[in-house]
Amino acid sequence: MIKPPLLLSKLDAAGITIIEIIVAVGLILLIVAAGVIPFSTQQKYLKEQFTRSRLQDEVSIAISYISKDIYKSKAVDSSSFPTQISLTVGTGPLQTDEATIFYRLSGVSIQRRVGGGAWADIATHIRAGNGLHLSMNGNNCVNITVTGESEGYTTSVVSTTALRATRAI
Repeated sequence: MIKPPLLLSKLDAAGITIIEIIVAVGLILLIVAAGVIPFSTQQKYLKEQFTRSRLQDEVSIAISYISKDIYKSKAVDSSSFPTQISLTVGTGPLQTDEATIFYRLSGVSIQRRVGGGAWADIATHIRAGNGLHLSMNGNNCVNITVTGESEGYTTSVVSTTALRATRAI
């Protein structure tokens, strides 16, 4: 008589026990969790980095617009500081025509208007109330501070722009 192989004992012939199923499912879940947890952590980190980067870009763009127009201006009206500014700039090929550019903080947006045109958002996610702060530094420089806020993150950019303007009003 031939003996059956050791692997095929009476226990094996009866099937898989509930304990074996529970252990197998537990091991599978452990392996899946080991792959999913780092992935979700990485996704959260990437989202945070994207939010911070976008916020920094918006604040920097607002500073660039305002600084460029202040530098080009012929006159700066600082009477509406600290949250608004009015600039007179030269236009046309010879810069002989004039236009007035306005900036203001409206809610959580910095808006720009040229002449009598419509207000256009140049940056959103700006801190309401004190997200735009303008001040004169003597009579020849304007200090600009823009503070952005989004999804719990805050960033501020400060810039000082020299006036080419012949006068500050």
